[in-house]
Amino acid sequence: MKKKEIPKPELKKTKSSSGYLWAVLAGLFGLLIYINTLGHGYVLDDSNAITKNLFVQEGISGIPKLFTVDFWYFENVKLGYYRPLSLVTFAIEHAFFGNNAHVSHFDNALLYGVTGFLLCLLLIQIFAGKHPAFPFLITLVFIAHPIHTEVVANIKSRDEILSFLNMIAMIFFAFRFITTKKTRDIVLSLIFFYLALLSKESLLVG
Repeated sequence: MKKKEIPKPELKKTKSSSGYLWAVLAGLFGLLIYINTLGHGYVLDDSNAITKNLFVQEGISGIPKLFTVDFWYFENVKLGYYRPLSLVTFAIEHAFFGNNAHVSHFDNALLYGVTGFLLCLLLIQIFAGKHPAFPFLITLVFIAHPIHTEVVANIKSRDEILSFLNMIAMIFFAFRFITTKKTRDIVLSLIFFYLALLSKESLLVG
């Protein structure tokens, strides 16, 4: 007589799927609360970083040049701010949409939503013993905090968003490496660390 095989419960898969669902909801929340900025234009330093930046105005062809100068190169101000990643995203936007502030505001809101998504996933890993609703609520409080309004609503401040987003991604994959021991995870962690440094130099002392 053959022994009946007892099906193995897929708890990990279910838990992971549930975690991603909470994270997606957090990401959508981050996007939606700043959807009202889409109708805004350029303000203050936005023009200096985009419309007055000749390399950004060159679009895709200007991207290599953006890695050779500091942030305020065309303002003749030498502050040592090396933040090419946000300028690269502005150049890509210009290549496809021209100087369109509405697209730039949408991309800021979208990146902030992705930040909320990754932050929620990271907190779910950290609070693995708790229900995903707990890290989800923490993420919502962080996302909804008004201190972030200026960063998301100001196009130029994309360097801040990219810096934090890449830092969260770096920590997320570093945590995954502890459990998976997969080379891929530690490589991804190092890549996102490098991208975070290209976003804003203050990450080193943050």
